[in-house]
Amino acid sequence: MSNSDGPGGPDNPGGFYNTKDVCRLLGVCRGTLIKMVKAGLFKKPFKFYRRGHHWAKDYVHDWIRQAGR
Repeated sequence: MSNSDGPGGPDNPGGFYNTKDVCRLLGVCRGTLIKMVKAGLFKKPFKFYRRGHHWAKDYVHDWIRQAGR
């Protein structure tokens, strides 16, 4: 995980993954992740003020488990 992954880190609030981390965990590129969101295959991200898009860690791990990845 990136250095910004820790709780309360400057770029990633605790309990959330940023786009880069989600892509790495899913093994997909950013474009594929966007397509997955648009197709309804992956939940839309939260947008934190000036901190980009984030997904709840619990959701990401549950999705990975259910997808069998």
